[in-house]
Amino acid sequence: MTPTREILSVGLIFLCALVNLTRRQWLTNLIALALQYIGVFVLLQDVRPITMAFVPLFVGLMTTLTMLVTLIGSGKMQKPVFFEQVSMGEVFRAIAGLVAVIFVALLIPTIRREIFPTTGTFILLGSLGLVLLSLLQVGMMIEPLYITIGLLSMLSGFQLLYASLETSALLEALFVALNLGLGLVGAFFLVKQEDVVP
Repeated sequence: MTPTREILSVGLIFLCALVNLTRRQWLTNLIALALQYIGVFVLLQDVRPITMAFVPLFVGLMTTLTMLVTLIGSGKMQKPVFFEQVSMGEVFRAIAGLVAVIFVALLIPTIRREIFPTTGTFILLGSLGLVLLSLLQVGMMIEPLYITIGLLSMLSGFQLLYASLETSALLEALFVALNLGLGLVGAFFLVKQEDVVP
């Protein structure tokens, strides 16, 4: 794979993870999650055959579609407002995310040399950056959709890192089950949230 393609896919992954960390518009977040799965798919082609790399993409898009249909069916989907005023919370989360990305980028040579010598630089950067941004998202938000997106992103980053270390069909099946399970649990909590009376 060419370095330009790897750089673009890592950039897409980071951009989508930062959008999910900062913005609170459901349709925008689900589109960013789907694009993030495409970026992970491009990086996975480096270490997996295309058929094995396609499985996480397909499952991720199915999970995203499940949450989208749940939001539409519950009547909670709102039209996205693209040019609304940015809140201070969004600015704080964006700065925290950028600091985390810079921190990971600076530590990648050391981590690669000491811990993961067989893993490519861009795969390591994309996977660890995605895991760190997802942890920030899970820690900073309380809504079920954002926590589900954060957990799915964290699992996707871990799956990318593990794929660079070892090939295991059984573990891929476990990742598929976890992704689908998280998507269904997230959809359940989206529907259950409307039953709670304030």
